[in-house]
Formats: sequence, C-alpha cells, structure tokens
Amino acid sequence: MIELSRYTFEEIKSRMEDSVGYDDASWREDYSGRGMYGRECPGITTDNPMQVVMAFAATLAIMEAQEEYDTFPELENVTWDSFQVRTDSMGLSTIVYFPNMKIID
Repeated sequence: MIELSRYTFEEIKSRMEDSVGYDDASWREDYSGRGMYGRECPGITTDNPMQVVMAFAATLAIMEAQEEYDTFPELENVTWDSFQVRTDSMGLSTIVYFPNMKIID
C-alpha cells in the first residue's frame, strides 16, 4: 500500500493541473472500484485517461529526479512497480484510479 500525505497528494494534483491544464478533470479521494470491497483510493475522472496516466507518471518522475524527499518523504520509498492503475467507465467519461494508494492526514 502506498500512503501519501494529503500535502503530497495536493502537490501532485497542483503540478499536474499546472503542466497539463486539467479543466475537465474531477479529482476524488474516495473512489471504490470493482473488487475493492469498500476500500477507497484516489481517482481522476476525465475524458482523456491516457493523458492522466502519463501526466501522473511524469509528475512523480520529476519530483523523484529533483529528489524532493525532504519535502515529500514518502516518495523516497515509492517504486514504479508498486503502482497499480486501473480505469472504470463512468458513462461519458472514465475514472483513472490507484487501488493501492491511500491518502492519509
């Protein structure tokens, strides 16, 4: 399970919005996808799920390359193979969600 502080989550969200300009994306912290049995995780509802996945990965890669571990210490223990990304159809849009990620206060 990847645990991100609310501060880190909000920073990732802000950097993604700044770099890609998501006016149509809706961020959620409480999505429970198929097979999650009530567990909640962060998700992003969008019309362009591939762009969301790429922007998320790029944002984390930049933060990792800049070694911002003093500001975001939990990123130091995150490995690329630990991420799970899934999608569900929301009718006219898609939600990209991270079932093994949890936001903590």
